Amino acid sequence: MKILVVGGGGREHALVWKIAQSPLVKKIYCAPGNPGIAQHAECVPLRPEDILGILQFVREKSIDLTVVGPEDPLTMGIADKLTEKGFPVFGPTAACAEIEGSKVFCRNFSTRPASPRARSACSRMRMTRTITWTPSARRSSSRPTAWRRARA
Repeated sequence: MKILVVGGGGREHALVWKIAQSPLVKKIYCAPGNPGIAQHAECVPLRPEDILGILQFVREKSIDLTVVGPEDPLTMGIADKLTEKGFPVFGPTAACAEIEGSKVFCRNFSTRPASPRARSACSRMRMTRTITWTPSARRSSSRPTAWRRARA
């Protein structure tokens, strides 16, 4: 089998390392990879977000399985596109990857009545000040917590 692993971080390194141990695997490619991954796979200069480039590479090299690690290409629909073209892929669809790729989506999804969760809120406001934590702040201060706003 020829395998393509998409990504270049620690997660992908672990995947490549384990996949390389299979006697069924003849060749492993990693896009883009890193120097550690290069010990087990051939690194190719493709960005994980370059879905069309990855699709072309899979077609040209007759890749038997594509394994996608990072959430960005997954939320962009790489698994959907590969499946649509008839290429086997290990990774969730864009709709399923959204729970990992968007914390707001995850929060809204978990607000179902049967989902245990901590209280939370989402804000679209951009912070204009830096907030720092001062561990030496007294609990008796006028503010309820030990958070202080740093003056810009």
